[in-house]
Amino acid sequence: LFPDLLHNLLEDCESNKEVNIVSWSPQGNSFKVHNKEVFTQIILPRYFRQSKYKSFARQCKNSVD
Repeated sequence: LFPDLLHNLLEDCESNKEVNIVSWSPQGNSFKVHNKEVFTQIILPRYFRQSKYKSFARQCKNSVD
């Protein structure tokens, strides 16, 4: 589900040297999107059906609540 896909996305971006787009925090307990445009156009479609950043952010928030 969403948390698993998000974890895979972050791990894959790290492996593919795409940490300039999105990466784990230094502590590894959160993540940061560094380039929202590229993240939305390139990374999101690999893992999720939605391609809008707001939808992704909403899912992140809902998975924490």
